[in-house]
Amino acid sequence: GSKLQASNMYGYTKRFSWQVLRDLLTDQPRETITKYANGSSIRILTASQNSVRGPHVPRLYKDEIDVMDVEIAQAATGMISGRAEIPGREVGLSTLHRPGGTMDKLVRAAPENGFTVHKWNIWESIERCGSDRSCSRCGLRETCCGKARDGEGLVKIDDAIRQYRNWSKNRWEAEALCERPTVEGLVFPE
Repeated sequence: GSKLQASNMYGYTKRFSWQVLRDLLTDQPRETITKYANGSSIRILTASQNSVRGPHVPRLYKDEIDVMDVEIAQAATGMISGRAEIPGREVGLSTLHRPGGTMDKLVRAAPENGFTVHKWNIWESIERCGSDRSCSRCGLRETCCGKARDGEGLVKIDDAIRQYRNWSKNRWEAEALCERPTVEGLVFPE
């Protein structure tokens, strides 16, 4: 992703490595690479032509693909190089923000390219709504219809309410419900 995303990923990797994989670390986690005793490593790269045309990795995880240039996203696929018992694999994550954007193109081409598309939305990632809340007085009542009662995710209900109140219907349907890309700002939304 961007330099900011790469910095965030470093923070996550460092925390995860210290909390879960501490015994496997060979050295301090670094911004560019974290190495483990079993010979594996995690590299965090920015979305640039120079970054994606260097290392060869068995696993590639791309984040926020929709804000990535399509040429960079495609070039990154060339990094994938399976090893012995580790087949090459690519995972791309992103909200599908823009019609005709990078993620839209990848999703549309998925069947021909052999990609599997997994979709999820706010109802699969929201925390469980407790008995202390009343559906009739909830800020999500029009869209939730009790779905948050079965929640098992990390998204806080109050955060979802804030988004629902501040986003347009179109943005909510695109960003939270993941029904389609947002059409805001387009001359012909259809």
